[in-house]
Amino acid sequence: MSTFTKRVASTNDDGYKKASLSWQTGAVYVGGDTYFGNLTAALRFNNVTIPPGSIITSAKITVRSTAIFENTWNNKVHGIDEDDTADFSSDPTGRPKTSASADWDQINFDDEVEYDITGLAAIVQEIVERPGWVAGNDMGFLIEYDGSPSNSQANFYDYADNPSYAALLTVEYGLPTHLINKDLKYAIERLVTISKPLAYVIDYIGPDPVAFFGLKAARDRINVMNTNNPRHLKVSSQFNTLKYDLAGYHQLHVVSPAETEYTVVGYITHNLDYYPFTDVYAKDDLMDNFQPLGRYHAGSGGYRQFGYYMTTTRLYFVVKGWNEEDEDYYVDFYYKIFKNNLNL
Repeated sequence: MSTFTKRVASTNDDGYKKASLSWQTGAVYVGGDTYFGNLTAALRFNNVTIPPGSIITSAKITVRSTAIFENTWNNKVHGIDEDDTADFSSDPTGRPKTSASADWDQINFDDEVEYDITGLAAIVQEIVERPGWVAGNDMGFLIEYDGSPSNSQANFYDYADNPSYAALLTVEYGLPTHLINKDLKYAIERLVTISKPLAYVIDYIGPDPVAFFGLKAARDRINVMNTNNPRHLKVSSQFNTLKYDLAGYHQLHVVSPAETEYTVVGYITHNLDYYPFTDVYAKDDLMDNFQPLGRYHAGSGGYRQFGYYMTTTRLYFVVKGWNEEDEDYYVDFYYKIFKNNLNL
């Protein structure tokens, strides 16, 4: 596991905008304004040396309050959905946003205290999986008003105030496992000669069975016993039709009142355009390690059920449950998606 940290490093790498006013650098505000509209803050971090496709396990941004602010703040954080985010010398608030987001809700800020904006792993994961992302690119974030009371501004140190207190990005990640580019192959040495070939019994008249020693799985509506065409197969130890494609983490936040059945769904996208072979594991606050998906009982007062399903463009993660008490917990999913090496 590796850790990356970087502070905002320039006046043009942080700032804010009120809805009806122009973009401003030299300060970082969040919240709402009765007269000029809701606020959006932007933060940019230079030379993010995370390799493309890395597995992001956690990510946060740390900011430092400049004074005492008493109120309730509800904010939504997105990444700027760009390969290499340009500086904020011009207004960045209209740039494309990641589909992944995180809530940052806070009651009151104390003077000269650091606060962590957590739960940003999915946002960073989405950016480092962009086709044009390379280690050393710049990464940006937007912090937007999300229902804070009006006239509830809070101010944080920016680069111009004090570079040592400017916003700090911290990311923990694993090396990109998709760089392991080995075909699915097996080499078996046998000490005795197999005198009897593998035989098949079929119950209809058709082509002779294919003589084959190994493992293979056919695509839908294809008889696996009567083909050796790679385009008919999903998995085969005879052809390199299966290659490791992608692994990663996805997190769902479950919040539910007591004695209520709930369902929480999230997803990631893929571009394979068919149903790939997939392995998925889950871990919540009651588990020590990731477990294969299935029903997990939280106790006599309720249950939690984790599942997933795949489409030709998305992998969906599902949490269902019921509990006697209020629920507020996170579920981490670890997934592996495989793809055909022959682009079948």
